Amino acid sequence: MMRSTNVVDSDNDYCPNIFDDSVEHVPKERRVPTPFCKGRIYNEDLYEFSEEDILTMCPDSVQRVTKMKGSKNKIILTFYGSHIPDRININPTSFEVKPFVERPLQCFCYYEFGHGRRNCNNRSRCGNCSALVSHLTSECRSESYCYYSIDAHPLRSRQCKMYLLEQDILHLANTQFNSIGSAR
Repeated sequence: MMRSTNVVDSDNDYCPNIFDDSVEHVPKERRVPTPFCKGRIYNEDLYEFSEEDILTMCPDSVQRVTKMKGSKNKIILTFYGSHIPDRININPTSFEVKPFVERPLQCFCYYEFGHGRRNCNNRSRCGNCSALVSHLTSECRSESYCYYSIDAHPLRSRQCKMYLLEQDILHLANTQFNSIGSAR
């Protein structure tokens, strides 16, 4: 759920002028994106509310609320600006806010980073032994081997040097407000 603003999403976007109450026209290509950062909180009781209800309970510094799928207590808060508060008050309760960095996007066809399976033009690889198109990962009887880091672990491992490098790149892009390409 996203908090509404005065900006209209169309080809003729408008940006509020901070010096008076009028609104001035600003072309899309000349607007500077507002920096934002993401934080995470955990609470089972709060998770029972809808994203819209949680957003209305949050302070104005929160732009968006997202409940994580597959979780019963993890909530992602998107904040305006470049600072994540240490704590946030939502109604009468104070929650500790931890930084949130998304996991690197990894293809489950060739197991490269930066794209998904739908956008992969490579041949399939076994996610356990890195063999090309010879068998399914679920049927693999070989020892684990990572083709990318030349190490003894499956390609999906979170201990893989390539995974950790991609995670560092995402963290740098999120904290420095760079594009992922610039962070590489």
